[in-house]
Amino acid sequence: MADTPQFDLPFTGAEVEQDSIEEVTQSVETLLRTPLGMYDENPDYGVVDPTFTEGDVNLQDIQVAISTWEDRADVLLEQDTDALDSLVRRVRINESVRSQDA
Repeated sequence: MADTPQFDLPFTGAEVEQDSIEEVTQSVETLLRTPLGMYDENPDYGVVDPTFTEGDVNLQDIQVAISTWEDRADVLLEQDTDALDSLVRRVRINESVRSQDA
């Protein structure tokens, strides 16, 4: 276990190793679940909630947010339309931890 443990999300009291894929994934998930402007002390953290927007999700905005706030993550974003409901968009995030040497 690393010298600086990180708590598991959702908070269960468990720890995950810092800079592990689990910890970086949790950091990205936290960013994507945080509405832009939620924190007064850091209003630029988060993403615009695409839940009720029409058309495609703006993947570029999501990519910029991840690159800005979690530079340890390399992500590939993909979007497609739900097979049963053409109004539903599915976004997949394929993630890996960027090498510390990069």
